[in-house]
Amino acid sequence: MDAVVTEKIGPVLTLDLTQPIESTLSKSARRISKLLAAAPVKANSDVQSCLDDFLGAVYALILAKHHKFQNRAGRLSTSNPSRNGQPA
Repeated sequence: MDAVVTEKIGPVLTLDLTQPIESTLSKSARRISKLLAAAPVKANSDVQSCLDDFLGAVYALILAKHHKFQNRAGRLSTSNPSRNGQPA
């Protein structure tokens, strides 16, 4: 079993909204958050789950950019590439 990886980050992540990428990611997260609060979305757990996953992906991109795409715990192996679940 792999050792537990812990990361100490501040509770508040500040984005520079003058930077185009950070601004776009922030706007995307804000829009998804508003959609999650909408009554039709709350009434459909499938849509709610998809939007929640999408929001998590946007947040992951924000963190990756913040860390300059470095220090990823458990890097993916490139020794056995596959396409559509099939070996290359």
